[in-house]
Amino acid sequence: MRLPRRSIDWQQHATQCGIGGCSENSLFFLVVRPSRMGGMSVNLVEVLPQGAVDETVVDRRTDLSWTVRVEPFRLSATVVTCGLWNEVHRTPNDLAEADLPKTDVSWRDAVLFCNALSVREGLTPVYEVSQRVVPEPSQWRAHSEPEIDDWVVVWRRAADGYRLPTDAEWQVACRAGSSGARYGGLDDIAWYAGNSGGSIHRVRMKEPNAWGLFDMLGGVWEWCWDLYDPAVYGSYRIIRGGGWSDPEWSCRAGVRRKTNPTAKFDDLGFRLARGAIPPSTTRSRPLTECVSVGGRSVRSVTTGAGHNREL
Repeated sequence: MRLPRRSIDWQQHATQCGIGGCSENSLFFLVVRPSRMGGMSVNLVEVLPQGAVDETVVDRRTDLSWTVRVEPFRLSATVVTCGLWNEVHRTPNDLAEADLPKTDVSWRDAVLFCNALSVREGLTPVYEVSQRVVPEPSQWRAHSEPEIDDWVVVWRRAADGYRLPTDAEWQVACRAGSSGARYGGLDDIAWYAGNSGGSIHRVRMKEPNAWGLFDMLGGVWEWCWDLYDPAVYGSYRIIRGGGWSDPEWSCRAGVRRKTNPTAKFDDLGFRLARGAIPPSTTRSRPLTECVSVGGRSVRSVTTGAGHNREL
């Protein structure tokens, strides 16, 4: 049975965000860099200035590893701050909190913010968002069976707007050419349980990595685009980086966690990306996934960060 979909009312969403003239089919071609809106700006850093690389990603839960071709792209120097969030949504801005990371934000909130900021800057929104009606289960469902997500988010690859980084892109950006667990001494680069004093801190207070990216480790966890393992965890998305309340073990470049896309925590935020995407992925062991498409189950193989090929 195919599940009916209803599109998000982008005009209504735009009005709520203080944006005029937004629609699903709106096309804009003005590119501004560094991105600037009113008093706030998005400082985008060139990632992989030397060219594309093959990055190995390891999942400790499954003991799987795979290689992703990551092309040069741009990533914001810091996570989205309360100041930028409030300016985009035209809500009152507390100057004392303007430079704090925006937290208590779900993956869905982050996706909509990327689109809202893109529209405000005259860029083409990256994400096409719709909702489908998910019927109540007619019989008992095992806890091990993932729930069907009522959100359908399509990444329009040709769009030039803001987006979330992929899992592999985030890892490459964090390492910034280094090969160890961290790009510097932990106390020098990150806020974590050992030095945060039990609270969140402003961005840019610690040393950046070699490419000028701040707080890639510690501070707040960061949403990535990718599903973690749809066959087991359904719509759960990957988060990276560790947070201000985590032990030092969590604040390493290779650590991957997952959570529900509707979850909101006081140590979870996100960072903005723009530009190229990985064209292909080669896994050491191909990972076959069962995903729900319009209410039907299909088998697919992940062939790139966010790319699924139906079998």
